[in-house]
Amino acid sequence: MSPRRWKKPKKMTSLASKIIAESFTKAQALSRLSKEQNREEEKAFVKKTGKIKDVDIGKIIDEAQKEIGKVETLVIYCAFELPDETVEDLGRKARGMFQKDIFIEIKVDPDLIGGAALVWKGQYKDYSLRAKFEQQKDILRGAYEQFIEDRRGRICPER
Repeated sequence: MSPRRWKKPKKMTSLASKIIAESFTKAQALSRLSKEQNREEEKAFVKKTGKIKDVDIGKIIDEAQKEIGKVETLVIYCAFELPDETVEDLGRKARGMFQKDIFIEIKVDPDLIGGAALVWKGQYKDYSLRAKFEQQKDILRGAYEQFIEDRRGRICPER
């Protein structure tokens, strides 16, 4: 059985739809919207009269901005900064998994050591090395203490 395809709401503006489809983060989407607004204002300006055509660009941009604001965000915590190409790859993968438009937001948390932690709809899931170490803390502590005891016995043997 094939997964159901997510359909965009019909009232989403074509501008918002286009920008969301081309962007993987909210910052990218808002930057593209700003550039689009500048382009539309330039197109609407009539050089001969020095006036702007009767086009409500502001309303179109406001509607697109509202639609962009409705897109849910998956927050990914990583131990280090990710290259833009990796962020885009993660965005594509997330959209494929969720079958809908979502944005991703990358946050750096060096305490994770490696792996990642995710926040989706207020729910936090930690898949980092820090979490794995925390789960195995007692075993690791016991192994370390045993190692120290063994070293002490070799360096300072009892007489």
